[in-house]
Amino acid sequence: MHILGIMTGSKSPRPRFWDRYRSAAQQENFDDIIVFTPSSVNLSKQCIQGFVRNSSGWEKTECPLPSIVHDIGYYSNRATIRKVKQIKANPSIPFVGYALGNKWRIHKQLLNTSIRPFLLPTKLAKTTDDIFQMVRRYRTVMIKPLNGKGGKGIIKFSEQPDKSCFFQPSGEPGYSFKRSEAAARLEALLAKRRYLIQQWIDIRDEHERTNDVRILLQKNGLGKWIISAQAIRHGKDGEITSNLKSGGTAEPLEEGLAKRFNDEDQKAILKQVERLSRRLPKVLERVYGKRFCELGVDLAIDRKQRVWLIEVNIKPGKSVLQLFGPEAMDAGFRAPIQYARHLLEKNKIKT
Repeated sequence: MHILGIMTGSKSPRPRFWDRYRSAAQQENFDDIIVFTPSSVNLSKQCIQGFVRNSSGWEKTECPLPSIVHDIGYYSNRATIRKVKQIKANPSIPFVGYALGNKWRIHKQLLNTSIRPFLLPTKLAKTTDDIFQMVRRYRTVMIKPLNGKGGKGIIKFSEQPDKSCFFQPSGEPGYSFKRSEAAARLEALLAKRRYLIQQWIDIRDEHERTNDVRILLQKNGLGKWIISAQAIRHGKDGEITSNLKSGGTAEPLEEGLAKRFNDEDQKAILKQVERLSRRLPKVLERVYGKRFCELGVDLAIDRKQRVWLIEVNIKPGKSVLQLFGPEAMDAGFRAPIQYARHLLEKNKIKT
């Protein structure tokens, strides 16, 4: 029997969400699906406790290890992260795709590749001096948590001509501080989490809204990378990010570009986006020596129409697929499951 596992951080049933994966698994001829958390995996006994679907709903039960697993979970607890690493290092549990690591690791992996021209100047924030050095060079920077997601925890930071500092966390208004107070705030931040510093580039439109581009890349049933969605996201007024969970909106990429650029500039931008989208997954798999099944790629288009890589997400949200209708949404959920079936059929389940 071929059993598909869905590993998640959610301990309580999420029927509608899980049913999407179950439907996709049925379409790909999996015999069953089991949803489980990392803590429910018993590596010594080679079994898991998870949820399976029956006539009355999702019921918890114990099962042997699944044939292959799609990991959709977000994990912040250190003990859970250690357990996830143990599970993924165990050859008895093959995964559809593996992890990229934090933002700094991804940046370092791409520095010596053909992707380098698309990378923004970036530095690890070990001390407040690192931040002020970047600010002196670029005047305005973005300070990002190494393991952040959804735009949370990002700070726009700049030094003004009068030597005061402007400090704006994501989702909040900006504040001006004396340099000494700003340094104290930054020091407190670095004591709690690890951050990187990235040059800020002006990606605001004529309405002063922050914009970026989300590209959803997925492997299909033939093991080939495809572009499943391309959208431009508009941030809420006054917001420093354009994340949809922070109140942003989105529209198909070509429609959004047509509102801001002439035909010639649109073509040049789309050419850059396509070149980066086609090249990036293959480069990542080569430098990491691992397989991936889907990537959420965030790009920026500056006021000179140059495209920059902001970040890469290994577990991208699929909300942008709603722009293209229910069939696109269903296809987006099905793609990783099609790739899982491909791996089993081609006996490519080793990392």
